[in-house]
Amino acid sequence: MKSIVIHYKDQTSEQVDNVHEAIDHGDGEISYFIGSGFTRYHALGVERFVIIDAAISKALGEE
Repeated sequence: MKSIVIHYKDQTSEQVDNVHEAIDHGDGEISYFIGSGFTRYHALGVERFVIIDAAISKALGEE
């Protein structure tokens, strides 16, 4: 399962699980897709984001 960690320009952050893909639109806006229905969500005021693949992290011993 993949997760996205979003770091906002206001110094807050959040993690969302079950993410399939993320698109960087530029100017602090991203879209990401979650769940079996690939529901699209938007985030504004984004400073940076990272997608973490739990299977890869576990294989590398990062968990």
